[in-house]
Amino acid sequence: MTKHPPLERNIKKAIILILIGSVFLALQAMFVKLASPFVNPSVLVFDRAIICLFAVYFAAAFHFPKEIFKGLYKTHHFKKHLIRSGFGMGGVFGFYIALKMISIANATVLLLTMPLFVPIIGRIWKKVKIPAKMWIGIGISFLGVIILLRPDRGIVNIGALFALAGGMSGAIGLIGVRNLHHYREPSLRIMSYFFTFTALVGLIAALATPETYEISWSRELFLLLIMVGFSTLGYQICLTLAGKYAPMRLLSPFLYFSIILTIFPDYFIWKDHLTISTIIGIILIVIGTIIKVLLFPKKDEIVEKKIL
Repeated sequence: MTKHPPLERNIKKAIILILIGSVFLALQAMFVKLASPFVNPSVLVFDRAIICLFAVYFAAAFHFPKEIFKGLYKTHHFKKHLIRSGFGMGGVFGFYIALKMISIANATVLLLTMPLFVPIIGRIWKKVKIPAKMWIGIGISFLGVIILLRPDRGIVNIGALFALAGGMSGAIGLIGVRNLHHYREPSLRIMSYFFTFTALVGLIAALATPETYEISWSRELFLLLIMVGFSTLGYQICLTLAGKYAPMRLLSPFLYFSIILTIFPDYFIWKDHLTISTIIGIILIVIGTIIKVLLFPKKDEIVEKKIL
């Protein structure tokens, strides 16, 4: 197997990128929530993917002027791209379905449980041992998850389950980004595979959904769909570049900045007030994730490579 030199580390640049990405993530959630009463999640997934894909092609014209598609799709790591794209798309579907059912803040915090699932996925899939001390953070976070799922009301919140499933799927997608960077795959190639795969699956799902043919198209809806696409593009660029400069296990807590931002549209647009139990659940998830990140083994890239 070819050995690759370690990736460039620039923690400061990575944190700045992930904070900017958090703003785009909050904006994306808001625009999806605004559009969701008028279109189904499959249309939204296809919309965001096709807009981002054309942006990638535009950028590729400057990086690969002679052979754009060869530069974007020729790879020795097709399986790794497929894993990253498939699970990343699963995270998007889970998130978008959840946004139709629950508040933006709740959907976002449950999506951002992604870092919690990294060691658990490694344990189940590749038998990677989880250090005992890490269970402290994992346990605290999942206590917060249980509170947000609200089983005490007699029925588990279905929207919350979709968001949680999105977080679980997205966790593998995040590992895949870092893993592909390890093999020196360009960011544009990573994004081109992801958006191409997502666009194809989103289109097939949209065409197979009867509600798609009943959409009442308007200028306002087109504008919302464009904003969904461009906010997604900003988030993906920041996330992909940040993963190049630092491990996701270090960066993931900074994504929680987006939760603070989502509280405002929840309150002012949808009049969705945070309950005490919701606040407690969010705080426990954030605290648990931070503890887990701090206690994560320093040789995290070894864990990541074992998983994928």
